[in-house]
Amino acid sequence: MTRALLLGCLLGGCSFSALPAGSAGPDATGVTDDGASLFVGCHINDPSLRMCLDFEDPQLAPLVKDGSPFGHDATTENLVPMTRAGEQAAMFGSSSNATIASKPDLALSTLSIEAWMKPDNIYTASWALLDSQHYGLGIGGGEIVCAVGDKIVSVSATAYANQWVHVACTNDDMHLTLFVNGDAVDCSSGSKLRGTNDVGIGVGLTGGIDNVRLFAAALPPADVCTHAGRTGCAPGCSME
Repeated sequence: MTRALLLGCLLGGCSFSALPAGSAGPDATGVTDDGASLFVGCHINDPSLRMCLDFEDPQLAPLVKDGSPFGHDATTENLVPMTRAGEQAAMFGSSSNATIASKPDLALSTLSIEAWMKPDNIYTASWALLDSQHYGLGIGGGEIVCAVGDKIVSVSATAYANQWVHVACTNDDMHLTLFVNGDAVDCSSGSKLRGTNDVGIGVGLTGGIDNVRLFAAALPPADVCTHAGRTGCAPGCSME
């Protein structure tokens, strides 16, 4: 039932408000609450990177800048800075919103999505990234979930309640794979669905989020492991 409800949310179009487009200002520097230097941009450099929100902007509203070359800035409201491992992250509340306008280059089937999440409640549907009817990655119903088209992979989230967890998934048309803290934990056959709507960040989330990234390629498991801050992660899993 949990999988069916979450998949229905993806395919049926969970609601989030699209904010009016803003204009990007100049890069700025500053410090996080714990004194670390802000880095406005993306902490990684990957040729397949299509969108990167690392939330290092000194001001998190009305716009958070995309650190990829594609300029998919998110229009935002009511985001509060918080810290995660010496980096600035964003805290979402019930009135928070972050939206990226639909663009043709976000219509992906071969893709990877990743983010750090710390939801206040692992049973309430909280999407790190959600393109309704196409793809999404999040936590809800006590599970960590990734869906691309009508394919879905998931694993229990109870071991990660009330703590930062790195979640990621890759889809290469043949295989859809879910990763938690760098380890592959669930696999399915892939989806060839393409298309795009407005992309919501932190949809339904009350809690922290950081380093939300979308790639136009299925990342190697070793790269996912590195982005999770680890080495020697479990690289694969068996499909059901």
